[in-house]
Amino acid sequence: MKMWSFLLVLAIALCTVFSVTLITSASSAGESRITNADFSDVVMTVGADETERGITWYSSYNTAGEVQYAKKTGNEFPDEFKTAVARVVAANESGSYSYKATMRSLCANTEYVYRLVVGDTVSAVYEFETKGFGDFNFVYVADPQVGSASSMAVWENTVNRIESDLNPSFIISGGDQIATPTSETEYGYFLVDGLTGIALAPSNGPAHDNSVLLMDHFNLPNLSSTYGVTLASADYSYTYGNTLFVHLNVESAS
Repeated sequence: MKMWSFLLVLAIALCTVFSVTLITSASSAGESRITNADFSDVVMTVGADETERGITWYSSYNTAGEVQYAKKTGNEFPDEFKTAVARVVAANESGSYSYKATMRSLCANTEYVYRLVVGDTVSAVYEFETKGFGDFNFVYVADPQVGSASSMAVWENTVNRIESDLNPSFIISGGDQIATPTSETEYGYFLVDGLTGIALAPSNGPAHDNSVLLMDHFNLPNLSSTYGVTLASADYSYTYGNTLFVHLNVESAS
């Protein structure tokens, strides 16, 4: 009998904490990130269920945007693809706009490619793979607090190791993704390449409640308009398999 599992969330989280203190190799982390005027800070987040993924990115242009996505069939982007229209709002960073779109009707255990479109400009091609929709695993990280280029190198190595060694369906972050709540520069350090291909479920953190950057950078599913509402975030939820996940913004009294 299918049933929602609440305690399983905490049990798995406690058993799958992955330290963010891995030692990075002596490479220049983040060199391949697209940081031009059209596309920056690209990140994939969990969707409302396992068949969805959210995408967020920044652009200096305020115009129509979309995500084009398809099953991977070779080295070229497929001629036939689905389109997810992006919502665009002014970001807190002067001159930047936050784009958010949701890819839907994804299949289990399938490789996908996607690209971003802003006006007439098309991004590089990103890749990700869905995992099983029945049995699944996730990784829980706590307090990455990425605040410098050196901590970015550690974080990037950690994300890469999570993907290669643990192969999770998604990553949950317990909060404090960056060290300074109002720093766009630190979010640039946090949003490494690996997060374009692994779904992230971020949480608000202590002392981050007066910053809107978490809302600017992440497309969160089932975001409450009533509970846990602050400048930074609100309660949100999603399902994966037979499990309901709820992120409570404990910085709020509601």
